[in-house]
Amino acid sequence: MNFDIETVIKNNEQNVPSILFTYGKEINLFNKSANMSIDTNEIINNINSNENEQNNIIILDSSFNPPTLAHIKLLIETFKFYCEQMLSNRNNANQCFHYTFLLLITNNNVDKKIIGASLSQRLKMMEIVTNIFQNHIMEIVNDSFKEIKYKLNKINILVGLTNVGRFIDKVTAVKRYIPNSLLAFIMGWDTITRFFMKKYYVGIDMKEVLDSFFKESAIICADRIMYNENTNISERKENGELNYFLTEGPAKSYSNKIYILNNWLNDKIICKVSSSEARNILKENYNNQDMLKTILSKEILDFIVHNNIYN
Repeated sequence: MNFDIETVIKNNEQNVPSILFTYGKEINLFNKSANMSIDTNEIINNINSNENEQNNIIILDSSFNPPTLAHIKLLIETFKFYCEQMLSNRNNANQCFHYTFLLLITNNNVDKKIIGASLSQRLKMMEIVTNIFQNHIMEIVNDSFKEIKYKLNKINILVGLTNVGRFIDKVTAVKRYIPNSLLAFIMGWDTITRFFMKKYYVGIDMKEVLDSFFKESAIICADRIMYNENTNISERKENGELNYFLTEGPAKSYSNKIYILNNWLNDKIICKVSSSEARNILKENYNNQDMLKTILSKEILDFIVHNNIYN
């Protein structure tokens, strides 16, 4: 990276939600000979050139401290989810879809301070995740979803750093650069429950904020915390806590804008992986490679070891 992230953020207008796009790829799914753009300005301009089309922006917002196999799994399952949605959309066979995945991190998290890896290191690891995700996208399309070539020729992946912590402000930040967009935030169960807690809306009208958020955004939920390895998959899908949350709890009014990644629970190892677990293992035993390989990709682990992070 040829810029100082800390200086860029300090000089930013703190009262204006914004995003610094640090890395990006425009991937041609079915034209291997075509060039792949990595200029973020060019990618965003191309996205905005779709004047009469809805741009779908799928956002994985996390601390990425460090990015784990769970982050990659979330991206993969979400991509599969959208592929299935495209193929099931028989009402308009000629409709083209425009999808952009945005890996987003903030320097102004309402719950977490910047500890462990620096922002620059995290952004670099997010770039690595982007490259891994790209390889998975190509495999998924070629193995299972060749039919989508008539609906989706390109897919964008961006890495961004924002100066706001609240999700409603992140919506504003994204739309500042991509106005004609429909957003979907990938969230874990713990994040969704916090999203609906009243303590995060002190001094403002919570319903008004949520109404505004869901007017232009949706949530894709991975219910990791509710995983119970003693129950089978069908029982887990009918989890009472999740059902209550969506039908009777605080999310009731917005349940039609919350989608559940059921396949996420099929991998009982990865769905329980967390960044904090990775950090703890790295602090205790930097050479515990066998355990770390169940949590981190080889590329991320190599980067951490090379830069002596968390040691």
